[in-house]
Amino acid sequence: MRTNNRAAGIIIQNEEILLLRRIKNGQEYFVFPGGGVESEETIYQALIREMEEELSLRVNTSKFLFKISTKKNPSEVGRVFHFYLIDSHEGNPRLAGPEKEKMCENNQYYIQWMRISDLKNTPNLFPENAKLRLLDVLKSRTT
Repeated sequence: MRTNNRAAGIIIQNEEILLLRRIKNGQEYFVFPGGGVESEETIYQALIREMEEELSLRVNTSKFLFKISTKKNPSEVGRVFHFYLIDSHEGNPRLAGPEKEKMCENNQYYIQWMRISDLKNTPNLFPENAKLRLLDVLKSRTT
């Protein structure tokens, strides 16, 4: 059973960030790799599992960056996204697991590297408030 928590991994190499490009029912957008937290696991365990299942990557080290909620009002359940910077991993990213199995004409997943400098002007990267928060975190790390 899934909780309302989601673990997401941030992988940066050569001034680029690893994202999933989705094409679902004709709509194209980008998401941070990761997925839902199962009721019997911690958020960090979900991160490790999702990176392995989704991208065929073994996470060696990571650190928590921030969390955000999609909840817009008190009566809404919403989801809580927990973002981790993956400092070290083994393997080369390749699509695997449920994402690969669910691929069809109306539901597509692609691994894509995007320049960090292009994130700000990417309107279809979700969740939007995570994109803005990540840019703030990255900016503060370089100043």
